[in-house]
Amino acid sequence: MKIFAHRGVSGHFPENTLPAFAAALQTGCHGIELDVFLHCEELVVIHDRQVDRTTNGKGLLDDFTPAKLFALDAGNSQPIPTLWQVLQLCANRLEINIELKGHDTVPALVVLLRRAQAELTLRLDSVLVSSFHHPLLQQLKALLPEIRIGVLIAHYPLDGVQLALQLKAVSLNCDRGFVDTKLVEQAHQAGIELYVYTVNHQRELLTLRDMGVDGVFCNYPAEAQEWLK
Repeated sequence: MKIFAHRGVSGHFPENTLPAFAAALQTGCHGIELDVFLHCEELVVIHDRQVDRTTNGKGLLDDFTPAKLFALDAGNSQPIPTLWQVLQLCANRLEINIELKGHDTVPALVVLLRRAQAELTLRLDSVLVSSFHHPLLQQLKALLPEIRIGVLIAHYPLDGVQLALQLKAVSLNCDRGFVDTKLVEQAHQAGIELYVYTVNHQRELLTLRDMGVDGVFCNYPAEAQEWLK
């Protein structure tokens, strides 16, 4: 079972910060997961459209100039990182699951990934791009056919696996609340991996493993790997 550090090792470090991702590298987990918005033509790593929950600031991302945004404290005196900074730290060292949070992120992501291929020798097969905004995934595949995508869902649709196949996704990324053996079997029969978010308890993790789930997103990746042992 693959363990993805959810927003980095967010159980022990401020989420979506460089120390949280650096800590993930030290755990030996399979991958990291992070969230990006486009802000003033820069892809920034933050989960919410508002800065209130994760920084010492208040307001919408769009309320801030770049200088003021990067001056915010995202926890332990850490700034909000850019996606480029995370790629510099993590490229080719583990899988990077980039969740697209904004409606306008795709063109900038394509440019950045091409730059990372050229300057960081980034392997695109080490990147997974996911989103609840499925038209974005369709747009991304049209612009960058070789990219691997994961279809994010927060409900149990009648045709979730078929949707993943239609979008040529490699994974279906689901909320833990509705995953059952039938969904796992349907995904595997279609050649789709099933990943589950967010799993932070041993009993739940082992139950999902026994169901055949392929991977989980966890705030405590080091502990999760111990639980699997």
